[in-house]
Amino acid sequence: MWRASSVKLFDSKLKITEKVDIWSMGCIFTEINGGPLPYEGINTLAELTREMLVNRRTPSIPPTIAEPLQVVISACYNFDARLRPSARQVYDQLREGKKKLQTQGLLTNI
Repeated sequence: MWRASSVKLFDSKLKITEKVDIWSMGCIFTEINGGPLPYEGINTLAELTREMLVNRRTPSIPPTIAEPLQVVISACYNFDARLRPSARQVYDQLREGKKKLQTQGLLTNI
């Protein structure tokens, strides 16, 4: 499976940042919630590079994933790494999403 982490691996000083992990976290959230593997069907680095960097295609987020989690995943897939949330922000968004789903009766107390 190809990981989409090459979207923004380095910052302006050519240092690896946490933002690559945030993109990967979005991929993992999609997968564990029944979504397809990111860029399923792409078999070469050239194809992946074209889809991500030329076509600016993010991995698919199935509509069957709860809306609060879709919002988090979508933020993780921002092509501008500076606009991706931090790990702490993702955590806070997940907690708020959990509360929202519990209020709506769509999630039992876990």
